Amino acid sequence: MRAIRGDYTDPASYETVSNAIKAAGIPTVMSEVTMVASVYTKLEGAPANQMIRLLETLEDLDDVQNVYSNFDMDAEQMEHAAG
Repeated sequence: MRAIRGDYTDPASYETVSNAIKAAGIPTVMSEVTMVASVYTKLEGAPANQMIRLLETLEDLDDVQNVYSNFDMDAEQMEHAAG
């Protein structure tokens, strides 16, 4: 089975594209309209640790439904920052 990630369409065309994919019988796991950053900021060291703590704090709030960010850090730094 082939997994395709990162295929995007204009939000205004979402329903048309979604219906065409269904009509073509192409299986999907997930489909949604969401926010995607156009510019990413590389974080390392203390700022990376602060960002992880901020995101975890926001995600723990009951009234928060989604958290979006535009930071970029490699997997090793992510694991280290998450503790």
